[in-house]
This record gives sequence, C-alpha cells and structure tokens, in this order.
Amino acid sequence: MNLDKLQCFIDIVKLNSFTKAADKNCITQAAISQQISSMESELDIKLFNRSKRGFTLTDAGQSFYSTSEKILSTYSRGVSRAKCIARNSSGFISIGIWPGFDKKLLVNAIMELMEKFTDCEIIVREGDPITQLHYHRESKLALTIAMPYDFYNNPADDMVVSRLTTCGFNLCISENHPLAGRKCIGISEVLDESFAILSEDYIGNFTAGHIATEQIRYQHLPGKIIMAPNFETQQLLVASEEAVMLLPELCKPDASLPIRVVKLADYPEKCEFAAIWKSVNASPALTCLVDLLSKKYESYD
Repeated sequence: MNLDKLQCFIDIVKLNSFTKAADKNCITQAAISQQISSMESELDIKLFNRSKRGFTLTDAGQSFYSTSEKILSTYSRGVSRAKCIARNSSGFISIGIWPGFDKKLLVNAIMELMEKFTDCEIIVREGDPITQLHYHRESKLALTIAMPYDFYNNPADDMVVSRLTTCGFNLCISENHPLAGRKCIGISEVLDESFAILSEDYIGNFTAGHIATEQIRYQHLPGKIIMAPNFETQQLLVASEEAVMLLPELCKPDASLPIRVVKLADYPEKCEFAAIWKSVNASPALTCLVDLLSKKYESYD
C-alpha cells in the first residue's frame, strides 16, 4: 500500500467528506473513491459503512485509522531526520512548557545548543498541560517540559521521561494583601483564605491527584476552594484579592499583574518537572538539548 492512499483515507475521516479530501489531495472524487475501494480490497476489510446520509467508520476502519496516523507520523519524522543527516542540518524543535514556567534555564540551554547547531530552529509554546499531552502524543511537540504524572499514565509510543528537578511551592497573594510585606509566611497563616486551584481538566487528573495527596499527607488542606479553569483566571483571582494560590517554585505569575510571590516557611510538599520526548528518530539537536536541560536543572535541586 502506498502512502498516498493512506493520506487520502486519513483526510476523508478528518474532514468527514470524500469531496473535501479529494480537493485537498488534488484528485477527483471518483479517484479518491477508487483509492478507498483499492485499500479495502488490499486489506480485505471494510473501512466505511456507506448510506444515503453519508458514511461512518466500521470498527475495523476505526482501528486502522488510529494505526494509519501513527504510520504517517513515523514516516514523516523519519524523512525529516534523514534529510537533516543528509544535509548536515539539525532541524526544527517544537517545545511545550508548563503554564508560567520560568524560562531562564531553558533559554540558557537553548543558547548553548545554538552554538553547536547554528541552523536549528526552535519554537517554545506555553499552554495548558492537557493540550500539551495531546500535542505530544500527536507528535506536534518534540519536547514537553511539564509535571510528568499524567504522561506516566498516558504513555505515547517510544516516550522518554527525563527527570529535570523536584521543587517546592511558593504562595502568591495580591500586592494589597495584609501579608504582602512579609518575605516568608507559614502555611497555617493562610489556610482559612480562599485558594484558587487549577481544575483537573486543565492540569490533568493524575497531576491534580498528586497535589491533593500531598496536601492530605501533610494536612495542608485549604479551607475554601475556587476552581479556576486556566492559569490566567487563577492569577486574576489572586490579583483581585479574591483568593491566594500555590505556585511551583519553577513558575512565575504574569509580571504585569499586582501579585506578590512569598516563600512558605513550613510547606514540605513537592512537585516534579521532567523533559518528555520521543527517542525514535530523535535528532542530534534534540538529544543534545535534553542533556543540556538535565545538567542545568541538576544545580537547582
């Protein structure tokens, strides 16, 4: 089976239309229908249930669709790596990072990488962890820097989790908060406050579960909880004096907001950050970047 047929099949499913898929692949609708008929004959399975109302995937078709996406993704990555080697080029690296993640050490690592791989192109995207997990599984990110708990429980093919560091939490309060002038605060002093907490849909079930387990273990359960749908809302709740929030030490709030970051004197709870990447067909630049990051964050522990 050739890859053109595979691409046509994937496009039909994604666009939910034979006509749109034909247009995308610059062929006629009759030709794309012939491609699918040829695939079904070659595979000896029925891919679509067709009716006057349209079509749906068969169970076998759904299974083959999932496999097809992985095949094309692996092929694309393989071609990209081969071209990089042939042209002595280091390629393109797309990096996803945890919301608010402090980029200082990451920038230092990228600067060292660029000295060695001068033609390497790098894009850094900050976003919610659930989306990062999805993009990573779809091979839209070469590297993700995040808390790895949901990645551990939703492993992608050939995924590698390279631990970077473990850090504690700071307390974020409004600049108008009565305790804003303090450099250090005990957690017991603020447990009666309203806490802005990121939702499981945003950070992931296993990440939220890890944080909750740590709080139960150390009996640092906040009295009032306001569930925030995203990091931006969480920060606004703090800035407007409606709540306080816990923030990993490796993260920073938006500098434009009136938020004060204060150290916690007696808060032993920890979270882990890791570099998550795929080893198969990894470019030399990507493996070098992972090594550089590991060395940078060793000094943070």
